[in-house]
Amino acid sequence: MNKSIFTIFIFALAAVVSGCKKDEVVDTYWKDKNYAFLDSLATVYSMQKSGAVQVEDGDSLYRLIPLYDVNYPIYYKKLGVKEGYVGVGEPAKFTQTATVYYKGKLIDGTVFDSTFSGDFPDKEIDRTYSFLVLGLQGSSSGVIYGWTEIAQIMRPADKKNPETHKGDFFRVYIPSEMAYGTDGSGSIPGYSVLEFDINMVEVE
Repeated sequence: MNKSIFTIFIFALAAVVSGCKKDEVVDTYWKDKNYAFLDSLATVYSMQKSGAVQVEDGDSLYRLIPLYDVNYPIYYKKLGVKEGYVGVGEPAKFTQTATVYYKGKLIDGTVFDSTFSGDFPDKEIDRTYSFLVLGLQGSSSGVIYGWTEIAQIMRPADKKNPETHKGDFFRVYIPSEMAYGTDGSGSIPGYSVLEFDINMVEVE
């Protein structure tokens, strides 16, 4: 092999290996950061339940144990109660269609998808999203498994009094194993905990 070509090859190989190691460090850091975030939620929840900490309205953590065996549960907060974001009636059941407003973030605050831009949905300018409540990893329903679980405890808005009962509005923390797993999806890295603000508008 020509010496100059061999030298170029070695430098190129070193660059690739170096790049891989850097990516591995970044991935490990992100993975550990997300697991630490989940552990912090578990700690806060436990302290809250034991009475060791006092929290204000809207900051209370709730826990949802999913139907299938997972390493971490879903945690959530109830938002906007004073603003009328309280649901009535029955939550969505498996195979029903739910209509929501939502905003999805990574734990570093990066917004990766949204149907509303402000702190709360504005029905005059924002758009809703409808989905079948049967999402599982690898399914074709269009939603992650974590959404299927949380949708089945969120009550919709009152059609007769939509201003006083706008539907449950939760901030939901979904572990990666109920979202996009170790591989991620698009702009969402593997191992990502997903934070969603979801307002349940209607159940069909």
